[in-house]
Amino acid sequence: EGPALMAEAFSPQVQVAGSPWSDYQNRPGTYYGFAWFLEPSDGLIYHTGDNGGFKALFMRGPADDVLLIILANRPDWDRYSLARQLLSLLDEN
Repeated sequence: EGPALMAEAFSPQVQVAGSPWSDYQNRPGTYYGFAWFLEPSDGLIYHTGDNGGFKALFMRGPADDVLLIILANRPDWDRYSLARQLLSLLDEN
C-alpha cells in the first residue's frame, strides 16, 4: 500500500497550467497530484505556502533524494528559482 500510494500521490492528476485558480504555479507542464505540484519533464515535486508575510516552498527532485525547504519573510524572493538553482548545484557535486 505504501509504495503504490506514494506513486499515485506523485502522479499528475490535474493540469495546473492555464488554471484561473493558480497564478504562482501557472507554468507550462505543471500538474497537481495529491497535495503536490508536479513538473514531470524535470521530475520536480513541490508545494508552496503563503500566509501574511511568510512564504514557504518544499521541493524535491526524486532522483536526488533531497528535500529543500525554503522559508522566507520577503515577498521579493523567487523561491521557485532559488530552489531550482540549489538543486542544480547539488546535482553538480
